[in-house]
Amino acid sequence: MGVTYASRGSVTDAVGRFACAAFTALAFHTNVTGTQTPAFWVLPMGVAINVGMAPVFSGYCNYLASALAVWLIISYGEASFLMHAQDVNWIVLFVLSGVALGLLLNLLFVQERKKTFLVQQQLARLAFRDALTGIHNRRSFMLSIDECSARSVSGESFLLLIDVDDFKKINDASGHGVGDQVLMAVAHTIERCASPHVCGRLGGEEFGVIFEGDQQHACALARRICSSVATLRTSGHAVTVSIGVSKIAEGINVPETFRLADSGLYDAKRQGKNRCVLVDPTKSALVA
Repeated sequence: MGVTYASRGSVTDAVGRFACAAFTALAFHTNVTGTQTPAFWVLPMGVAINVGMAPVFSGYCNYLASALAVWLIISYGEASFLMHAQDVNWIVLFVLSGVALGLLLNLLFVQERKKTFLVQQQLARLAFRDALTGIHNRRSFMLSIDECSARSVSGESFLLLIDVDDFKKINDASGHGVGDQVLMAVAHTIERCASPHVCGRLGGEEFGVIFEGDQQHACALARRICSSVATLRTSGHAVTVSIGVSKIAEGINVPETFRLADSGLYDAKRQGKNRCVLVDPTKSALVA
């Protein structure tokens, strides 16, 4: 049980479960030999161990190997008597039925565990992915920027705050369905340009990128996103974005980093949109 609990791989896990079954059978066999009719206990103990432990095995091969070991151990010294008993056919049928029942239980439990694992994967994806665009959602993005801020002393990193220009006009003119198509197209463009850096949808038409690198390359990425989005044509709409860029620095908390990037974003919009503005916390905003 200790080996199984501490295992970190399928082989060690299988060995631990096999050993658990074998030692359980050995413990019962040791006690059965002290009874007046030990052969009487072989069948019920063998079936009880095989059927009772079937759900804990992660695969049918591991279970069948363990079942064979259990029967060899539990029947040791009594196999000859059982094989020469008058109703040996019923004994063999009893053993095979017990193994078959255990195998069926094992297969059913393995399938249920697989279904549970897939559901957990789906829940994790829904918890950290935006339902519309498929990129990181706000929760996931905020966790990433918190981690980045905590290790910012080891290297430069920047927050790119991105907003779709005049998005309300698109919604008003063509409806929310077209608006959703625009958001998906923008999200995929940002993800393609920013890869392998983290990007996410923060809400509505606002997106973010965590760029780990120097200032020059952060601004180059912001310009590339602007130019790539400007080439999009969704349902006849020309789409552009404005971007505020702020350094994720030691001594500047995450809310302040967002506030600085937000001020750069609105400077970009005031200066004509479809551009990016770098904000230096010690200086005035600069056009990137």
